Amino acid sequence: MNVKSTINSTETAEFIEKFGLFFEASFGYPKISGKIFAYLLISKKPYKSANQLIKTLKISKGSASNMLRLLLQPQIIEKISIPGRREYFYKIREGGWESLLIRKLETLPAIRVLLAEGKNLSKNKNSDISSCIEGMDKLYAFIEKEIPILIEKWKKFK
Repeated sequence: MNVKSTINSTETAEFIEKFGLFFEASFGYPKISGKIFAYLLISKKPYKSANQLIKTLKISKGSASNMLRLLLQPQIIEKISIPGRREYFYKIREGGWESLLIRKLETLPAIRVLLAEGKNLSKNKNSDISSCIEGMDKLYAFIEKEIPILIEKWKKFK
């Protein structure tokens, strides 16, 4: 099967590259997984085969397989079959981006536990460190409290 690349412009290639870097920095996922997500996001057809991803993004079969599995596990994307076609196709799962962001926000309690440990270590040592930790903890406590409210607002908004 001859796959025609849909990365037909420098702007598209740059967007995919930037999105890969964003995915890596913001979510801790490998850059290639972000590039796959970006390509699925902007493609004319809402789904692509692994071979299409490999050829268009110029990635190895092993990388494609690993990154697709990585994106499938938390249900960011989904695997579909098309009648009459032997290969599987991948597309962004409805609500996938939302669930990724919510999972990221759910890590806030973990940082607060670490900050509590830091508070205990910095007692009676350096007041600047203590106040910095206290400020961080207040920020995360505020965000942690507001997130459920924002999620409910989002559900009503969409």
